[in-house]
Amino acid sequence: MGGARMSRPSGMNSFERFLGRLLFVPESKLVAADMGRTAYHFLEAWYDDPSDVAALQDAVSFYRNALLNTTPEHPQRAQLEEQLGACESYQWIATGHLDTLDRSIETMVASATRTPPADAENWIGRRYRLMLLHVLRHGATGDASDARLAEDCHRSTAPALAGSYGQPWLPDLHAAILVAAAQLASLRGDETAAASWVEQARQALGRPLSPVAGPGLATWVLLIVRRSRFLMQRYESTHDDQLCREALALTSCGIAAFGEQPGDPGRLFDFRGRVLFTRYRIHGRPEDALGARRDFEAALRLAAPEQVWRRTDLQWHLAMLLVHHAQQEALTPADAALAHRLAADSLAVVPPGAPDHALHVRLLADVRHQFPAEPGLAYLRETAALYGRTLPMLTGDERVWPVHSRLSVLHRDVYQATGDPEHLSAAIAHAEEALRLCPPRLAPQQAPVLHATLGEMLRLRYERDGHRRDYERALEHTRQGVTLAPFPGSAPAWAVRLSNHALVLSLPGRPEDHGAAERLLNEALDSRDVAPQDEPVLRHNLGLILRQAADLLQDRAQLRSGVRHLRRAATITSAGDIVGRAARRDLAAALHSWWLLDREPALLDEASEAVEDALEGTPDGAIDQPLLLSVLGSCLVSRGVHHAEQGDAERARHDMERAVETLRRALEALPPEHVVRPATEAQYSEALHSVGLLTGDRQSRREALAVHRRALKALDADSPSWALPALLLATALVNTEEPSPAEVREAVDLCLRVARHLSGPPATRWEAAVKAAELLVGQDDWAGALDACTAAIAVLPRLAWGGLTFDDRLHALSDTSHTVSDAAAIALTAGAPDRALEILEHGRGQLLAHALDMSIDLEAVRRQDPGLAAELDLARDDRTTARSGEPEQAGTYRRRRQHDWDQLVERVRQLPGLAGFLKPTACRELLDAAQEGPVVVLSSSLLRSDALVLHDGTLTVVPLPRFRHDKAVLRAQALSRLVHPPEAGDEDAEHVDQHAELRPYLTDLLDWLWTTVAEPVLEALPAAPVRDEDGHPPRIWWCPTGVFNHLPVHAATRRDDASGADGTAGDSLGDRYVSSLTPTLRALQAARAAGRVTSRAAPPLLLVGVGGTPPGTDLDELPHVAREIDAVARLFPAAEPLRDADALRATVLRRLRAGGWFHFAGHGEQNPEEPDGRLYLWDHATSDSLHIRDIARLRLDQAELAFLSACQTHLAPRAHSDEPVSLAGALQLAGFRHVVAAQWQLSDLRAHRVTTSFYEKLLKPAATTASVPTARDAAYALHAAVQERRRERPEAVEVWAAYVHIGP
Repeated sequence: MGGARMSRPSGMNSFERFLGRLLFVPESKLVAADMGRTAYHFLEAWYDDPSDVAALQDAVSFYRNALLNTTPEHPQRAQLEEQLGACESYQWIATGHLDTLDRSIETMVASATRTPPADAENWIGRRYRLMLLHVLRHGATGDASDARLAEDCHRSTAPALAGSYGQPWLPDLHAAILVAAAQLASLRGDETAAASWVEQARQALGRPLSPVAGPGLATWVLLIVRRSRFLMQRYESTHDDQLCREALALTSCGIAAFGEQPGDPGRLFDFRGRVLFTRYRIHGRPEDALGARRDFEAALRLAAPEQVWRRTDLQWHLAMLLVHHAQQEALTPADAALAHRLAADSLAVVPPGAPDHALHVRLLADVRHQFPAEPGLAYLRETAALYGRTLPMLTGDERVWPVHSRLSVLHRDVYQATGDPEHLSAAIAHAEEALRLCPPRLAPQQAPVLHATLGEMLRLRYERDGHRRDYERALEHTRQGVTLAPFPGSAPAWAVRLSNHALVLSLPGRPEDHGAAERLLNEALDSRDVAPQDEPVLRHNLGLILRQAADLLQDRAQLRSGVRHLRRAATITSAGDIVGRAARRDLAAALHSWWLLDREPALLDEASEAVEDALEGTPDGAIDQPLLLSVLGSCLVSRGVHHAEQGDAERARHDMERAVETLRRALEALPPEHVVRPATEAQYSEALHSVGLLTGDRQSRREALAVHRRALKALDADSPSWALPALLLATALVNTEEPSPAEVREAVDLCLRVARHLSGPPATRWEAAVKAAELLVGQDDWAGALDACTAAIAVLPRLAWGGLTFDDRLHALSDTSHTVSDAAAIALTAGAPDRALEILEHGRGQLLAHALDMSIDLEAVRRQDPGLAAELDLARDDRTTARSGEPEQAGTYRRRRQHDWDQLVERVRQLPGLAGFLKPTACRELLDAAQEGPVVVLSSSLLRSDALVLHDGTLTVVPLPRFRHDKAVLRAQALSRLVHPPEAGDEDAEHVDQHAELRPYLTDLLDWLWTTVAEPVLEALPAAPVRDEDGHPPRIWWCPTGVFNHLPVHAATRRDDASGADGTAGDSLGDRYVSSLTPTLRALQAARAAGRVTSRAAPPLLLVGVGGTPPGTDLDELPHVAREIDAVARLFPAAEPLRDADALRATVLRRLRAGGWFHFAGHGEQNPEEPDGRLYLWDHATSDSLHIRDIARLRLDQAELAFLSACQTHLAPRAHSDEPVSLAGALQLAGFRHVVAAQWQLSDLRAHRVTTSFYEKLLKPAATTASVPTARDAAYALHAAVQERRRERPEAVEVWAAYVHIGP
């Protein structure tokens, strides 16, 4: 072991052998010498070719035989033992068989023991070599005893080293011992100690360390180089982390000792680089890629020009490293150019037919694929051809599977650029081959990636052809891609694998599918282990899925979340790479979708900027260029529409003409079979049609229709993406002065197909149904129009799906009220009054219907399936926990819980007798709402106005010919303008000044309502008794729809012109009936059913009064609020009123959740345009008081009565006339059976008087009988209190007409 090669053994030539025999030397000694010489020759052969393990084994055999022919006392025996031990250690390095290392150590122990201390050089040298073997075995096994034995050897040499001062061999041997100590420290992970030992070694040698300094250092270098090579090769094939750690410790120690020196030290850079490269391919750590690159570049610098094959191998590894590194993060153009040069140079050295020629051809293809030097199909095809060349050369070689994998991706790219299904089939075939041929030892790392890739290809084919088997296989393979290696770093391409599975999960397009994909990607982004390079892919795909789901349901909160993720993905990527361009393209698409909902011009500007930024970074001919142009064209079309709506014809024309040119360029670049071509053609048609309308060019219209028809024909009619282009074509067909009858028929047919398209976006289906009804009415086809209206009403629950936020549901329902009224008018004209009633019932109050669904009695379900009933109970409790304004995860949770609820409802409908569970109520059941008195459903549209009177189990249609809809709208608007907040002051002055205009207008309005509505209805009703047996007037319920929600029908009163100047009222509804309002018939029925549950305990009362001015507001003080609260509190001694500073939002909400009774006195406010009403609380400045949304989210049990003694608490917003989004309506949503509120402003003095009278009358029966107070007679109590005020001041219509009772 003395040097890079062992010292020559003491063998004999022929003369020496002859002389020995003459001197009577024993023959055995002569044989031993010959065997030692032969062993050395075999060892030299292994030195020259480390792969020649047979020569090494022969050397070991000859040395053993030499020892057998040598006596223990022979002076050369210790040297032979040393040489045998060295050969055995080399045999361990070459084979990895640990037993040979054990034998080597035993042999070296014998040699060291046999060496006398007087032979200082050999005594120290053999203990150094024994120390080195113990260090090596410690590295291989981790056995701590070897580390101790190595340290013992080190310590034992210290006296001998000190005593050998001045010997020429001392510096080399001393330095070798110290670097062996450094090697041990490095294996232990103590780099500080290792560095210290290396520095001591340099000092001992007196100059920089070098393998040629002496045999000791030469031996050390030889062993670590050969051991490092073995470890590197084993690690590349087994991926054993222990081998990796040992290899890095050895190579790093050698590099620290020798630095950049040619020869064997230079090879350490090569070996460490390959180990780091392998670890990078396994775990994807960027620091490993950077370290490997530094090592490969250093090794290249140290490799002499004449070492052609070594340099070629290093070039191959460095180029392959750049390819893999670029798959994780973007590299510079200089790196791309370097990869191209390295691949070309290495291939130039390796001739065809050489063993590694195929690998170098594959490398060139990999570099071209990863770093495309030019865009376009030709380049892709050339790269595929290079891969194809390697397939026959690698047949039967386990390294062929990556070629199939790359070919799969290339054929996918060609398919995406051309739409040619042959390439997609080829991609799938190659992906299947790659998975089949992947070696089992590589499966833990590569199989997840290959499964994900195959799943992606199958997804693309499913999206194209719709074969269910492809979807099932895609789902299975992408699931395997995740489950086989579910955590970051457990296998490559974690983010891509996860995203592929999420995209497949979302394929069916149902809310629950999008929800599953959304949750998967959110969980990935929430992981602390997500790598920076994975974030853009995850955010892009999450944003894409959120946008797709939002487009389906018009979920603005979900869309905003998608935009946020896409903005982030665009921010952290470059427009020059494919992921960055995709992020910008989908960001623009999401912003465009947002604009379609909110019509905010800034959204279109941002969308255009994003896609134009991506286009600037896109080379001409790139496969994604037409996709970017298509999105830009869509944005330009919408911007043109916006300018047209603003009356800016010039800018509209400019945008439309630019859109035509942009989309034409996209279509020229898109192959005929490309999957996005039909959608792009539809956009092109819309732009062309708009240009025709703006310029009067009829030829443009004809061309646009032809293109649109062709595009629609190419789309899958069962796909959700078919619906919108079909509706746009229908609109284009009739969007002209004189469409032909054939065009109208085609438009109607398209609209009806869209309206009934089960997977189409609900908003699109709604719009299509309304359009069809409009066209059919124009043709006097009332029956057909009624069918279209039926389709529209059926889609409304999906339009306002419970998984949306409160605000998004309201947005979806904006301006649906007048359409529902039109639909009822169509049904009446078609002779179907029952359908008219059902339309008015099911087309309105969607929020309330959902709340009633959540509170439905489950007893019928419980009798058949108690477990299912329990699941429903849990689901509806969970449904109430979703809150708008919570973190993004709350949206995911809200949508999932609504989906769970929908599935549970479907399961209930499978039970015997429960097929109609939570389905729309039929007319015959709705008639039951009139069991306790007539119910009048009021409906008005431009087509007709009617009262649908329910009485005695019958439905009577009372036409209201004198109630003109257009006039009613104007009157409602005038009333809204006249309503102003009252000011503090004298009651009479307030009465005169503040209501000078309102009073005469109301007087006239109530007279008009009497003539046009009340009188015809009363004439249709049978004569009613003046009082019932309890002395109460008879009851009547008004169910206003549409414009009637903005008119005080309940107070209709004839103005008796003959009564004199005092304006004393004549006939009035209040004189004949106790009027109540109900938003829907089902709400009335549910409130009655809830009232049948009685309690012996007094209901809790929440009494809130805010008469002072809340800090941070300029509200007037209401001095009579305190008197009102005192008066009510005296009637409820147990009540604990919240006055002024005690009336805090958190406290009010907490006590409100107890249910019972709720009384509020103070300032109320309602915007007639938006559903943002509020009750002002003391901490308004910090809490923003109590809003409609706060109340509507509550789900209260046994909530009986709410009295809002405040202004504008039952003022319906114009865009949501038929939804309970006034403050009073919100209390109904929360669960209150009875609500008393005001339709306009109130004087706090008069409000105090009405309130006190109301409670006194309501509590009188309970006081008389000493029973528990109930709200059952709330309507009678309010009627009596208001009638008192009317008798006192009949002319003060603004007071007694303001109050309404809502409930049973």
